[in-house]
Amino acid sequence: MLPLPLTAKARDPYTGNPIPGVTVTFSDGGKKGTFGTPVAVTDSNGLASTTYTLPTTAQTLTVTASSAGYASATFTEQVTLGAVATLAVVSGSKQVGTVGTTLPLPIIIKAKDSAGNAIPGTSISFTDGFGGTFSPNPAVTGSNGQASTTYTLPTAAKSLSVTASVGSVMVRVSEQSTAGPASSVNILQGNNQTAHVNNKLPKTLIVSVTDQYGNGLPGLTVAFSDGGAGGTLSNPNPVTSTTGQVTVTYTTPSQTGVVTITAAYSTLPSAVFTETVN
Repeated sequence: MLPLPLTAKARDPYTGNPIPGVTVTFSDGGKKGTFGTPVAVTDSNGLASTTYTLPTTAQTLTVTASSAGYASATFTEQVTLGAVATLAVVSGSKQVGTVGTTLPLPIIIKAKDSAGNAIPGTSISFTDGFGGTFSPNPAVTGSNGQASTTYTLPTAAKSLSVTASVGSVMVRVSEQSTAGPASSVNILQGNNQTAHVNNKLPKTLIVSVTDQYGNGLPGLTVAFSDGGAGGTLSNPNPVTSTTGQVTVTYTTPSQTGVVTITAAYSTLPSAVFTETVN
């Protein structure tokens, strides 16, 4: 609602004296504002007033006060946008990409006021909490209230929640980073043990297959071998778990000495265990 009422005055065109009892009709020409009293009658001072609630669309509008036989009065009012009330995801959510790479589609966010009007020229900041990067950041909304940024995923393979915010107003966008190609086979447990002949090693043999950033890769078959030393592996070809790890037990052969056990995947350098049988 406008802070002051709209007031029109009826006057005698010759004497300038106020004229009471004149019916005055207020209209905004269909701009969808609301009048407290669209029809008012002038008082003893020749004044007719009404309150006016602005429409929700940003614009400049004209309100007319008219009465038959009198020249109309016009008021020019300005409807401005409100503060950012909501942020909405336009596109770019639920993408999947390899760690350290830029998602194929930009993330686009729209800023709106409480009436649903798009707000141009506002800065939207982006964060993910995991070290990914955005360009630009912040991003400024255009005439349609939308801001666009590209997102380069962090080096951790995981489900991500990107937050777009303007002050305390925010919206979250879900993305997924997946591990890159296998880069190394790594010993996690079981190296340099000692056991008697025909006995299990005290600890299981655990290896992981990871990408260049250390993210485990699931579903890969790792080949274990003791090079014909005669020991027994619980599973010579285990498949990596969701964390990229495999675990096997090893029973030593009937001969004493040093046994070398390899864990291999594809053409990558093998992980090599050195065990002592006594």
